[in-house]
Amino acid sequence: KHLKALGINSIFDQNEITYLAFSDIILNIFKIRKKINHSVNEIIKFQPDILFTVDSPDFSLRVSKKVKQINPNIKTIHYIAPKVWAWREGRVKKMKKFLDHVLLLFNFEKKYFDKENLKSTFVGHPLLDDKSKKNNISLNQVIDKKIISDFIFQKEDLFAKLNLSTAEYETFLSIKSKFYNSYPKPDLVIYLQASPKSIFEKIKARAKDYEEKLSFNYLQRVCEMYTDFFFDYSNSPLLVLNVDDIDFVSNQKDYETLINHLKREIVGKEYINLSPQIF
Repeated sequence: KHLKALGINSIFDQNEITYLAFSDIILNIFKIRKKINHSVNEIIKFQPDILFTVDSPDFSLRVSKKVKQINPNIKTIHYIAPKVWAWREGRVKKMKKFLDHVLLLFNFEKKYFDKENLKSTFVGHPLLDDKSKKNNISLNQVIDKKIISDFIFQKEDLFAKLNLSTAEYETFLSIKSKFYNSYPKPDLVIYLQASPKSIFEKIKARAKDYEEKLSFNYLQRVCEMYTDFFFDYSNSPLLVLNVDDIDFVSNQKDYETLINHLKREIVGKEYINLSPQIF
């Protein structure tokens, strides 16, 4: 609306590329790809001096990458950096190949981009800078439909505590408290538990370049962090499944075993070992 008021017209509505659930993305993957290619074609046709993208990294960064490949002379600037400090820090190495500059919401993010010589500038957050507004939001007010997610909101807190310095972590908590005062309560949380050794072997086997710097010691700390968190977790029913020695992706029997457990009504906290040889 604000852009329209300034006389800037979009080639399609933002809602056409906004999907919350993973299933929505899968079902609309070809539409999304078509929108990416259409955006790239329009940008190349317009020949701007600067391509300025805002947030939506899964869409925006793909557009920037394609535009840069076609016309390296177009400067690419992205506003709101992906949370590389929380997970997949290796993404910065990919981003620097097609981004010229990144504008940051938080000052502590800068060191992650400096490390890879990707130019960045801390610009602050407009909501936090406006002290006259009360920005505390209950997430239950904005999530009003059933969603299956591979993300739990507390994950940000856990990885921030693991990866940030004490001062940076305090800044993170202070900033986060400005936006919402409570987490939504899921109907069910499922934790697929695995040993650091099993996770490390699977990461090495899939050989993703953004995961190449993950050390075994770091994974041990992540596993310990999740174990401590779920040990005390009581906000909603919790099902903990040990999946060290099963492969529910390619093994149909393992998949059916997993589904059978998920079909049951879970009350309180349940631990199920699907890898009997461990004990």
